[in-house]
Amino acid sequence: MDLICDIGYASWEVEVDIINVEDSLCEVRILALGKDYHLLIGKHEYGLFFCIPDRGICCNLLGSKSDRLLNDREIINEYLQEYEIESILCVINELF
Repeated sequence: MDLICDIGYASWEVEVDIINVEDSLCEVRILALGKDYHLLIGKHEYGLFFCIPDRGICCNLLGSKSDRLLNDREIINEYLQEYEIESILCVINELF
């Protein structure tokens, strides 16, 4: 599946390969702007989370689709660039 990630001042294509889907967990591989990510996206009692095992990143997604990373954005910004975060959110918003 291909998505267009559009953040107003820039847009790019994100290639998504769904590897596995089980009850409350989805495993995907995404390719965005030449970078490859292996993501685990899941549901828990209080919302959603995603992990990037290769980078040791795991984050809760709280709130609406527009502010899901509100509480953890400062932490994630230490590890990911803005376009990487937006690419991941595009995929999560499409799948959930």
